Amino acid sequence: MTFGLIVAIVCTFSAEPSSNAPGPLSPSESLKRIEHPDNIVLEVVASEPLVVDPVAMSFDKLGRLYVVEYRDYPNGPNEGEPPLSRVKLLEDTDGDGIMDQSHIFAEDLSFAQGVLAWNDGVIVTAAPNICFFKDTDGDHRADVKRTLLTGFKPGNPQLRTAHPRRGLDNWIYVTNGLSGGEISKPGSADKGLDIRGFDLRFDPNSLAFERTTGRAQFGNTFDNWGHRFYCSNRNPIRHAVLPHYAVERNPYALLTDTSTDVAPFGGDAKVYPIVATKTTADTHAGTNTAACGVTCYRGSALGPNFLENVFVCEPTGHLVTRYRLEPDGPTFKAFRTEERSEFLASDDPWFRPVSMANGPDGTLYLADMYRQVIEHPQFMPKGLAETLDLRAGEDKGRIYRIRVKGRPSLDYTPPASDDEMLTLLTSPNGWQRDLAQRLIVDQQRTDLVPRLRSMLTAPSALARVHALGALDGLDKVSVSDLERLLDDHDPRVQGQAIKLAVGELEDHPRLLAKFIALTTSDDPKVRFELMLALGESDHPGLLPTLTELAVRDGDDPWMRRALLTSCATRSALLLSRLVDRSEFKVAKGTRGMDLMRSLSRSVGERGDLDELRLLFELIAESDDADAWWQTVTIDGLAEGLRYHRGGLGRTTLGKLLQSPPEPLQGSVENIRKILTSATDIAKDESRPQRDRIGAVRLVGHLSFEEASPVFTALLKPNQTGALATATIESMKTLNDPRSLPILVNAWSTLLPPQRSAALELAFRRSDTTKGLLEAMDSGDVPRGVVGLERRRLLLRHRDKDIKALAVKVFGGEISENRREVVDKYLPALGNPGDPHHGQLVFRKRCSVCHRIAGEGHIVGPDISDVRNKTPQTLLYDILDPNRAVDPRYTDYVIVTNDGNVVNGLLAGETSEAIVLRGAEGKENIVPRGDIEEMRATGKSIMPEGFEKDLSVTDLADLIAFLKSRK
Repeated sequence: MTFGLIVAIVCTFSAEPSSNAPGPLSPSESLKRIEHPDNIVLEVVASEPLVVDPVAMSFDKLGRLYVVEYRDYPNGPNEGEPPLSRVKLLEDTDGDGIMDQSHIFAEDLSFAQGVLAWNDGVIVTAAPNICFFKDTDGDHRADVKRTLLTGFKPGNPQLRTAHPRRGLDNWIYVTNGLSGGEISKPGSADKGLDIRGFDLRFDPNSLAFERTTGRAQFGNTFDNWGHRFYCSNRNPIRHAVLPHYAVERNPYALLTDTSTDVAPFGGDAKVYPIVATKTTADTHAGTNTAACGVTCYRGSALGPNFLENVFVCEPTGHLVTRYRLEPDGPTFKAFRTEERSEFLASDDPWFRPVSMANGPDGTLYLADMYRQVIEHPQFMPKGLAETLDLRAGEDKGRIYRIRVKGRPSLDYTPPASDDEMLTLLTSPNGWQRDLAQRLIVDQQRTDLVPRLRSMLTAPSALARVHALGALDGLDKVSVSDLERLLDDHDPRVQGQAIKLAVGELEDHPRLLAKFIALTTSDDPKVRFELMLALGESDHPGLLPTLTELAVRDGDDPWMRRALLTSCATRSALLLSRLVDRSEFKVAKGTRGMDLMRSLSRSVGERGDLDELRLLFELIAESDDADAWWQTVTIDGLAEGLRYHRGGLGRTTLGKLLQSPPEPLQGSVENIRKILTSATDIAKDESRPQRDRIGAVRLVGHLSFEEASPVFTALLKPNQTGALATATIESMKTLNDPRSLPILVNAWSTLLPPQRSAALELAFRRSDTTKGLLEAMDSGDVPRGVVGLERRRLLLRHRDKDIKALAVKVFGGEISENRREVVDKYLPALGNPGDPHHGQLVFRKRCSVCHRIAGEGHIVGPDISDVRNKTPQTLLYDILDPNRAVDPRYTDYVIVTNDGNVVNGLLAGETSEAIVLRGAEGKENIVPRGDIEEMRATGKSIMPEGFEKDLSVTDLADLIAFLKSRK
C-alpha cells in the first residue's frame, strides 16, 4: 500500500483461502501473540472502532494523534461511490495514555497514505495531490481544504507518494512511491517538475519545491543530525548520501549513485518470522519483501541504547526489525540488534505493522493495519485473488506504544509561553525539539532571535543545532554565528554550520580561514560536508582546500563523488594541482586512476576551451618518467568529449587533434605522440599488464588504420583475458564497423566475458548487427550466443533487413500466447527434477540477469531466496513474466539519432544523459542530445519466450535447483 508500502511490488499474502483460515483476534488477544524483548512493554493505545486501517500517524502540538485510515485498500470504492480514505483525530481526554475519543477530521480522500501535523492542521499525501486540512471552528473537523501541490501519478495503490517528514533544514520531504509525476502548484501554467527517479521536498510556507535524492516507497526518516534514510521493499534502509542540488551542480560528472544501502538488502536482508507465511513476490518470507515505515528513534523514554536505532516494519512477515547505526566514512552501516530473531514478531497472521512514529512522550508508536491479506491483486497469480477476501479486516486496526520497563515516559505539556517553547529546544526528545523549531519558523518569530542566538552556546549539541535551524528558517544566521559554530567542539554541529557558511566566504576572510582550517578535521563527515559546500563558491582561495581533501580522501568513493560535485568549472585546475603532489602520484591504484579519469572526463564533456588548454598543456609538458596519470587523463578526456554537446559541437579526441582550436594547437603534437606510442606499449609483452591495458584504452582514440593491428594482435589465444576485454572496450570507443571482422575471426578464441563484450559492440550499430547475423547464418559465429532478450528485439527490429536476417537465423517470432505456453509446460510440475542439471540451466539461461547464492549478475531481482515459492508460482514467473511488472524492472528502449537501439533498466539519469543497465549488469550511457526516442515498454526485462530453448525436463530441473538453494 503505498505503502509502496507495504509491499509494494512484492508483497505477500499469509491468508489461507480455505474456510479453516485463522480469524481475527481481539486487540488484547493479538497483543499477547507478539513476542518482544523482556524489557519492552507493548501497549494498545487505540483500536477499532476508534481507528481502522491505520497506515500513517503524526502528533500535533497539543499531543493529539492524527491517523490516516487507508480504507481504500486494495481496490478503492465501488464505481460511483466516494473515496474511502480519511484522516482521524484521536485524543486522550482523561490523561491515562489511552486514546478514548475519535473524530473524522477529513474524509472522502482517494488512497491517502501520509500525514504530517503543521500549522494547526495536517498535510496529507493523496496522489495526485498533497493537501492541507485545518479546523478553524473547533468542531474537530477540517473546514479548510487546500491543495498545496499536484501532479503525483496515482499509480498502483501500493506505489504512491507518501510519508511527509520535516528536516532540520525546514523543508518537508515526501517519497516518490515509484510512480513519479510532474509536480506543479494548482493552477500553474508552468510545465510540471518531472520527479521520475527522485523524491521531492518542498517549503510548506513558500511552496517552493524541488527534486531530492532518493526513490523511496513507503518509508522516510531523519536522524538527529539531518541524515535522511528511506526504504523500498527489498531495501530496508537506504541513506540519501549526496544531495540532489549538489549533483546537479556538475552534470558533467554523471553521478547517478547518490544513495546507498546501509543495511543488508535483497536476498541478504534476512528476517525471522515466527509464523509461516506465503508469498507471491519476487522473493519470499525469510527476507524483506515489504520493508516499509523505516523510522529512526529520536526519543528518550526507551533509554540511550535505543537512541537513533532504526526500525523497519515487515508486514508480510508480521514483524519489526531493529538496527543500530555505526558511522562508515560519510555514510553508515546498519547492524541488527537481534541476530536471529526480531524486535517484534507475532504469530497472529493478521498482525500487519506498517509504520512507526516518535511520540511527544519520548516513546515509539506502531501502526498495525491488521488485515488478513496485505497484497494487491495485481501482483497475485492469476485466479488467486478470487479465492481471497481482500478486504478482510477493513473494520479493524491497532496502534501500539512501545516503552521500556522501569523507564517513565517523558512528560509533555503543550508550550504555553515563549519560555516553554524555547525550553523544548533543549529537550532530549527529538519530537519536542522538532516542534519548537517548527513553531518558531512557521510563525516567523523574529522577536526570539536574540534568545535563539544565545542558545548557540547551550550545553547540548542538539539544542545548538536546532537553534541554528530556527535562525536559518528566520533568515537570521549571522557571520559571527557561523564563526562560533565552525569552532564548535562537536563535529556534527560544525557540519551544520558548514552548510550555511559557504555563501558568506568571499566577503568574510575570517570565516574563510576557519572554513579552510577544517580541512584537517579528523571527522570524515565534516570533510564530506566541506567537499559539498565548496561547490557553492568560486572563491580562488578554496582550490588548495579542494586539493588537500582530494589527496586525503580521494580513495573513498563517496568522498570522490562529493568532490566531483564541486568541480564543474575547476576540474582541470584541481587535476593540475594533484599532479604536482608526489604523495598523490605514487598512488597508482583506484584512488588516483578513478579520480583522474573522472576529473578529465568532466573537462571533456564541458568542453570549455580554457580548461581544455590547461589540461592539454599539462599532459603535453609533463616530463615524468612514469606518467601513469597521462594515460588515465587522456582516456577520461576522450570519453568526456564523446558526450560533449556544447560550443565544440559533436566531436572526438581524434577530431580535436586533427583540427584543434587555436588555444590547443601548441600542445596537440605531444599528445599525438603519446597516443601513437600506445600502440607499441600495448603489444610489448615485456611491459606490465597494467601499462598495456592502459595503452590499449588509448589505442581506441586513434584511427582504425593505426588501431587495427593492435586489435588483431591482442585478440590472440596467448593474450590474457583482461587484455582481450580491454581490446574490445577500445574497439567500442573507436566504434568503427571494420572492427567486426576482427572479432568474427577471433571468435573461437574468445572467452565468455569477451564474447559478451563483443556482442555488445556488434549490436551498437545497424551495420555491425547485420554483419554479425550474417556471420551466424554462415556458421562463423554460433547463433546460440545470442540470448532471448536480444533475440526478441532482433525479431521485432524496425530495420526490415535485420528483422529478416533474425528470422532466418533464429526462426519465427516468439509465441505471445502465454496461457498456451504455460499449459504446455505444466507437466514439469510433476517431475521431481535434477537440481544439478538445473544449476547448469540457470548458469546458461538465467545468470546474465539474476544472481543466486552469489552466482550471476544483479540486473533483475536477486532470486537467492525463492526456495519457499511453490513450483507452480515459479513456473508462472518464468513463463509469464509480464503478468505483474515491478516498475524498477521495466524494460526501457532508446533509439538514438544514428538509429542505434539500446535497451535495459533505467539505472540512472542526469540532466546530460540516461543510463540503462542491461544483461550482465553492463551499463550504457546515452547523451540526452543523442536520443531520438525513449519509451518504457511496460514489460519486464525478463523476456517472454524463455521456453524457446528449454525443454519440459529442463524447466523441471531449473525449478528443482531453485527450490534446493539454502
